[in-house]
Amino acid sequence: MNVSHVLGIDPGLSGAIALLTRDGELFDVTDMPTRKTVTAAGKKATVIDVSALAETLNDYIDHADRARDAVIVIEQQSTRPGLAAGSVFKTGYGYGVLVGLAEASGCHWSTIRPQQWKEWHPGLIGAGGDLKGHKRTAAIKTASRQAAMARFPYHADAFWRLRDDGRAEAALVGDAYLRSLTARPVAA
Repeated sequence: MNVSHVLGIDPGLSGAIALLTRDGELFDVTDMPTRKTVTAAGKKATVIDVSALAETLNDYIDHADRARDAVIVIEQQSTRPGLAAGSVFKTGYGYGVLVGLAEASGCHWSTIRPQQWKEWHPGLIGAGGDLKGHKRTAAIKTASRQAAMARFPYHADAFWRLRDDGRAEAALVGDAYLRSLTARPVAA
């Protein structure tokens, strides 16, 4: 398949969407659009803004010449032991929205497991080591941001805040997909 652009997506409320050219250049990266809402139980919640997400995907696909050899790559989601049911539901909902929008776009689309895309970026496999809880999470986020800043130095300012890990991972997901078309993963 001839690929003109890749949209790398890190799902979730703190995720992001990145648009890369076939040459691996980062064209743009944006945070996952969200909105505030009130649940049926009257609680405030943040949810993916599906309309804004569809608009963002369409804008990126239009830039990529309307599905002409554009590929959408979504980081595959799964459950982990110890996750609360509500958290699992939110993750599954967001992932399902993304898969539905990818299918409806008319573009080729694929998923990639976190372990697969991290193989392409040294230092990400095993990031966080023996740390636990918030310290481990912060170490993993920092490693993703550092990898993105190294890979996309002209866009390093897009990844400098701790909360920019979603942007970093979206860009690295797209980059790993492009690299997988022509080479083997980098040894960690």
